[in-house]
Amino acid sequence: MSRVNRRTNRTLSGTTHIEDVTNMVAPLTITLNSVAGGRAIEISTTESGDNFFNPGYATSHTNQLIAAINIDIARVRFTGVANDTWSIL
Repeated sequence: MSRVNRRTNRTLSGTTHIEDVTNMVAPLTITLNSVAGGRAIEISTTESGDNFFNPGYATSHTNQLIAAINIDIARVRFTGVANDTWSIL
């Protein structure tokens, strides 16, 4: 099965955004470009999105978080500030 609906260079309109990724197939690379102190990428494996957890991510760049996900997931929650950008590939 191939990936569908790649989402690149999207902008946060507030401090938190939840994206439905039930139609996307692993592996996924999730990126958040942010310098906010409380920035985070969290994932949920349930469609209700009620059990978000931190998948662990690379922080080698001071303005970017990158998570490599090798399982199918249902939701991604981005936390940052308005105008931060995110991508899911």
